[in-house]
Amino acid sequence: MVYDVTLAGLLEDALAGLGAVTSRKMFGGVGYFVDGEMFACVWQSNVILKLSEPDRAEALAMPGGSTFDPAGGRPMKQLVVLSEDLLDDATRLREWARRSHGYARTLAGKPKMKKK
Repeated sequence: MVYDVTLAGLLEDALAGLGAVTSRKMFGGVGYFVDGEMFACVWQSNVILKLSEPDRAEALAMPGGSTFDPAGGRPMKQLVVLSEDLLDDATRLREWARRSHGYARTLAGKPKMKKK
């Protein structure tokens, strides 16, 4: 399935001014990176953000927020699918995008866990 280009535009508007953000197409969507760390993506008709534990809890408590689980049964715990309410509010989307960007910057450069 192709990603929603309109949603990608909304997210890109929310990311404007953060600097050092790059994007690339991946897995049928588009991912956004800071310092080599992916922090956001648009996949199908969803905006997904990598969030800190406290921010994840807050986002998941919102109606419509969910843990990203593209394959079913293997959720990616740091990634949250944003609720549609957030996508309809540019100010709130910008705030959440900035939280995600800031969190990813704390992770950038840290060694990745090796797969077993």
